[in-house]
Amino acid sequence: MAVRMKFKRPRRQLPVMPRGGLRRSPSEHEPEVLSGLVKGWKASKGEERAAIALSRNSNVADFVFRMTIGERNMPGFKELDFLITSKVGMYYAVEVDSAFTHRDKGTSDILHDTLMLQALKHLNIYPQVIHWDIDKDLPDIKTAAQTVKQLVG
Repeated sequence: MAVRMKFKRPRRQLPVMPRGGLRRSPSEHEPEVLSGLVKGWKASKGEERAAIALSRNSNVADFVFRMTIGERNMPGFKELDFLITSKVGMYYAVEVDSAFTHRDKGTSDILHDTLMLQALKHLNIYPQVIHWDIDKDLPDIKTAAQTVKQLVG
């Protein structure tokens, strides 16, 4: 007759977790969390990335988003995407161009920029209008930060 022996399996111990749980570093492949708003205004992904980069840049004192010249939604009104003020007092007028806005408009863009510069001249601000391409200059937050750094330092 065979003798059966019983073996007790050792309990599996769970690894000791550090206080506060596991932390992991963010991955580049994680989706961006964007709200679609900048300072209460609807914004494209590129505009929002630019705003995030501007707010994080230590050389930017402030920026105005969607600065309107004329009465909004009335004939002849114009809108500037960003008016940026650096900490050293420099002003930058920036338009964010995408496939649907600004790009390849040629003379209408020149007219728009001229009207914006004339309006800013009345405020004693003399910048030139800089155009950022949404696909080239603002495709992700890291590139947007580099774009802002090239502009304001």
